[in-house]
Amino acid sequence: MTAYPTDAPEVQCGRTPTPQFRPPIGELRRVPRQVPVEPWISRTKPPPWAGACHQDLELIQFFWERFRALVRDPVVIDDSLGVRRVQVLGAGVFDFAPDGQVSVSAWRFAFCTTPRREAMPDEEVVLDPGPLTWHWLRAAVHGLAAEIPHPLSLNVKRQIARYADWTYERFRGKLTRAEVRAMREAIFAALPLDPWAVSAARRAQLHSAPLRASVYNAVLRHREALEKLEREAPNLIPLYLLFADAEGFPLSGEPTWQLNAFLASHGLSPRLWRALAKARARLVKDFLVFYRDRTQETVLDLLRVLDVLGARTVPANGFLWTLMANHGTPDKPRSAYAPLVGTARTGWRRLAQLAEEAPDSAARSHHDVTFHDVASWLTSGECATPASVLRRLDWDGFVRRAEAWKATCERALAGTSWPTPFDRLAFGDLEVVALASGLDLWNEATAMRHCVDKFADGCGAGALLACSIRRTGMSRPVATAVFLAAGGVWVVYGVAGFANATASAEAEGIARKVAEALNGRRWRRD
Repeated sequence: MTAYPTDAPEVQCGRTPTPQFRPPIGELRRVPRQVPVEPWISRTKPPPWAGACHQDLELIQFFWERFRALVRDPVVIDDSLGVRRVQVLGAGVFDFAPDGQVSVSAWRFAFCTTPRREAMPDEEVVLDPGPLTWHWLRAAVHGLAAEIPHPLSLNVKRQIARYADWTYERFRGKLTRAEVRAMREAIFAALPLDPWAVSAARRAQLHSAPLRASVYNAVLRHREALEKLEREAPNLIPLYLLFADAEGFPLSGEPTWQLNAFLASHGLSPRLWRALAKARARLVKDFLVFYRDRTQETVLDLLRVLDVLGARTVPANGFLWTLMANHGTPDKPRSAYAPLVGTARTGWRRLAQLAEEAPDSAARSHHDVTFHDVASWLTSGECATPASVLRRLDWDGFVRRAEAWKATCERALAGTSWPTPFDRLAFGDLEVVALASGLDLWNEATAMRHCVDKFADGCGAGALLACSIRRTGMSRPVATAVFLAAGGVWVVYGVAGFANATASAEAEGIARKVAEALNGRRWRRD
């Protein structure tokens, strides 16, 4: 069976006098015939798999004209119901409630059926710095799948969907920067977003940009409380907004009292509350990279970690990062850290107290230089110092024990070595050096402040290969990569930057190239 285009009403541009929206692409229409086809369309060679999809060039010209019209006039506005409704790029409709909250529905196109709008989750809707225009344009072009005559075959449907993606890329490449800039400005101007709510939501959102509708709507729901917090304790806005809709959150009262009562109901101490009142607004956002997700329970776990430390103020970022990095990494995040930190509770609490009481910048600098070694010793499993002793140690006492532990480890690793498939590989201004001994691993771990030395047994068995990524001619690493031999193939097990931070995209790319080189050589451990 084949579907053929018939007449259908055209969507109105600009403002519409009715609350009805229609997609400009995605409904069967009579194709204008005997119209000139632009030369670039005639010259464009379709991919071999396109088949019959690209045979009717007048139909492609019709698609292109409507696509260009969408870019030049990207919104249809309806104010007839007393609230603003905006169709964006013919692909989705933004509905604004009387209180300003926004909900979005997207057109869904099925073969030989009427297009329908389906609600989108608020978490998937981008509002600032403007809707993801490329996403909506691609969605609009997918409406052509409903207009191309085709037999009702699943394989053909997939082919047309693939062809829609290919067509979109061709169309997008013909747009000028000025057209795209004007399109984005027109869309943003048509959406009645509250500037204050946008600003507050951007500060409160735990995920990185862009701003999601779910956070924007939450700000509007709790506007009165957040306006009070902005005057009294703006740093608490992210925490309040995260928990305000949680089960058990007090429904009335001053916002600071509500948040304090909620945290207390989860077993968090008054000392922690006093520390949070003076903490940085970005505190939670900076450390959620160590977690698998960004849920309320995740943030509660991070707060429990801070509570374990028992300090009067939240420790500095460097202290917290080293603490978290000794129990997990952003590359391989965990779901919870508080139980792990609790296993060395006495040591961590004493170190946090000493860091808080550092008398001057020289003492703080000494702490920064030595803290990684101390933390590594404390979490090594070889720390046998009784809790009663840890409570009385000063910072230098921790350092002496850490240095003694380091010397023992270095002696144990000095005699270990293993064969590697290469000594070093060059990639532009970067080189990759294979770590061929336990001492190499130890030095890399010390320089990068992470725990690659714990892979010594795996490297010795031939199951792992650890490498240092460096600038050519430099001894200081920029990243450390570990490769795993899985089923006769080398795969990237992990790439870490300094102190287990996420490695740069450049280092990640180099690691992938090394894996390809290893598999190309088919190196095997004898």
